[in-house]
Amino acid sequence: MESFSRVIQLTADGSHTLYSPSLDENYHSRHGAIQEAVHVFINAGYTYHSAAELSILEIGFGTGLNALLTFNETIKSPRKVNYTGIEAFPLNEEEINTLNYAQFVTAEAAAKYLTIMTSNWEDPIQISDLFRVC
Repeated sequence: MESFSRVIQLTADGSHTLYSPSLDENYHSRHGAIQEAVHVFINAGYTYHSAAELSILEIGFGTGLNALLTFNETIKSPRKVNYTGIEAFPLNEEEINTLNYAQFVTAEAAAKYLTIMTSNWEDPIQISDLFRVC
């Protein structure tokens, strides 16, 4: 699998994003990775829709932040979620362990984030009774 360099950067809300020099692109907004993910995935997605079960497809799984925040939301506001993420260049263990997302979520969500990010990408993972990653 091809890989390329990424640099961890601190955003305005104190959360990390990755920057790809080869693409000249940030994974999340420099104004706030958490702020952006909450706006798009939680406020305009999870809490906006009232369905008892959600199916989410994320093209460009990247840092896994959107999945993490969505799982964290299932703890606060229970709802069944089937989350599918596609990623051409999964993060390596050092990148996963350096990102500071754990400080923004529950301890349970932080622990499950590591499970999501280090599991085999080809196998579905039942993270909790309510959250499944495909």
